[in-house]
Amino acid sequence: GKPRSHWIYRVSAPAATKKFRSKSAGMLVEFRSTGMQTVFPPSTHESGELIGWEQAESEPATVDPGELLDCVHQLADAVKVELGEKQPAPEKKKRPKPAPQSTPVATTTIDPADRSSRCLAAMLRIRITDQRDGSHRLFVAACRAVEYDLDDAAALATIREYAQQKPFPKSWSDEEVIRRVRDAEGQCQRGKALELDAEGCTALGGRDPQTGRLILSPKKTLPTAEAYVRDFHLHREGRSLQCYAGLIMEWRGNRYCEVEDNAVKKRLQVWLHESLRYVFNRRTEEMELVGYESNPGTINSALESIRAYTHLPATVASPSWLGSAPRNLPPNEILPCRSTLLHLPTMQHYPATPEFFTVNALEFDPDPAAPSPMSWHQFLHQLFDGDIESLDLLQEWFGYCLTGDTSQQKMLLMVGPKRSGKGTIARVLTRLIGNGNVSGPTTSSLAGPFGLQPLIRKTLAIVSDARFHGENIATVVERLLCISGEDALTVDRKHMTSVTMKLPTRFMFLTNEFPRLTDASGALAGRFVILRLTESFYGKEDTGLTDRLLGELPGILNWAIEGWKRLRERGHFVMPSSVRDVVREIEDLSSPVSAFVRDACVVGPGHRISVDSLYSAWKQWCEGEGRQAVTTKQT
Repeated sequence: GKPRSHWIYRVSAPAATKKFRSKSAGMLVEFRSTGMQTVFPPSTHESGELIGWEQAESEPATVDPGELLDCVHQLADAVKVELGEKQPAPEKKKRPKPAPQSTPVATTTIDPADRSSRCLAAMLRIRITDQRDGSHRLFVAACRAVEYDLDDAAALATIREYAQQKPFPKSWSDEEVIRRVRDAEGQCQRGKALELDAEGCTALGGRDPQTGRLILSPKKTLPTAEAYVRDFHLHREGRSLQCYAGLIMEWRGNRYCEVEDNAVKKRLQVWLHESLRYVFNRRTEEMELVGYESNPGTINSALESIRAYTHLPATVASPSWLGSAPRNLPPNEILPCRSTLLHLPTMQHYPATPEFFTVNALEFDPDPAAPSPMSWHQFLHQLFDGDIESLDLLQEWFGYCLTGDTSQQKMLLMVGPKRSGKGTIARVLTRLIGNGNVSGPTTSSLAGPFGLQPLIRKTLAIVSDARFHGENIATVVERLLCISGEDALTVDRKHMTSVTMKLPTRFMFLTNEFPRLTDASGALAGRFVILRLTESFYGKEDTGLTDRLLGELPGILNWAIEGWKRLRERGHFVMPSSVRDVVREIEDLSSPVSAFVRDACVVGPGHRISVDSLYSAWKQWCEGEGRQAVTTKQT
């Protein structure tokens, strides 16, 4: 290239910036990663030299950052030798290289019995804990059979021999085992474990033929990430590990759950310790396998590679299909349950799959035959005293909270005296959609610098004892408008990088008083659907009520699904007639000027009044309405 040029590469793992200087010539070459700036073509250097592409249509090569740094180091050393600043390194005796073999190796050159033996050794290295019937471990064993290119008969025999040493929780028929082999063929490359590199060594990510131990490299970490996913997170329908919004998440319970970094490191520590790596024996001039060094450095390097390999952009909404979406199954029409996906419009069940990305799922499966929740109906009729419109609104709100659909752009405001049933309704809804899907912020915490972080991955935020006042209430109003309006927000996270995403959170406010919102436009008041409770049960509480209601959750789910269907058919919520005066009152509290204009002014063409007279009338109106804070004349 030119004396002044940039060479751009795509690296498979993070890299640090490093500069190589000469005593006589100054800067020789810089290995640059993050934290620096580069002028890209077309442009002009400050010296007047035009900056352009050497190969404009080319794509950057993907390389290992450690290998690239070694090459840059060698380049700098070579320049220093030319400048007389360094003695040339003594020429090393080159070891003879075996003739390159094809990759993958022709499996006909390996005895079938040897392949089965190698495969069994690899199976015995499986470190997966069985869930229920052990079907996932059986699938991983089938993947090993495919990777070692065993035919069906050999695969079946090897898996049977493996099961004798490591029994499954249940007995699998021959047909079921072969079916898992067919599934494995869709996710694994046949003969992958038999591949050799150009020097005739087992390829990285492969296994030692004698022991079945993985062969990895502390410098080339992409095969490490691939092998980790293959060993622990390969499902017959796809990968079950994602790095979403900077968080490592694994698929369990039919949803993606956050995994602590330390939990991954704990697994990596043992997994790497059981692996091998190649070293060059200078005495024999041969490559040898030695134990892999499992230490904080190699563990962190592997963890970062796993993050990069499993990266899922934060712009991917939950729920979404990661692969090709099945026909007529929009993600917002699907209710993820403990072990099934329920398509609400048709009430059809579909198998759980990691290809359906959702961070929320019910903790139980639906039961269409569940009895009607009589205690729940009795409780609600006692609260609303026959107000059918309010009952319908609550039913539709419960249904609205079941899926990832936030298109209504509404929040629920439940107003009532203490001990009026607000908390009981909130507890039932929390258990219905799952405790892990619900956040419990306060209005003051929502205004904090990290106030939005707890809302990530939460479908519902219940604000108990909501108070819409304080010095930061304007920030709260702004954030509520953005979240309920389905706008993307930049979320600041403590000890983590910020992330820009659309929060899937619906808000439910429980309060004893009408909110006094600092939103003169009235936009926030228009986002509320309102339920009003009037009777207090203070002093006559039923302490066993919540437990009885939670025992009816399957029936309450069916009741909520009916609400979802009615809301979907109508297309919007309907405010109960019993709260229309409440809506006007909230609007007046949030924008008293609008109430003043409506009550005390005549608006029309040609009407005039002096500012002093208008301000005097405004003050009199505020005093008559019992308002203490009166704005200035300039306002």
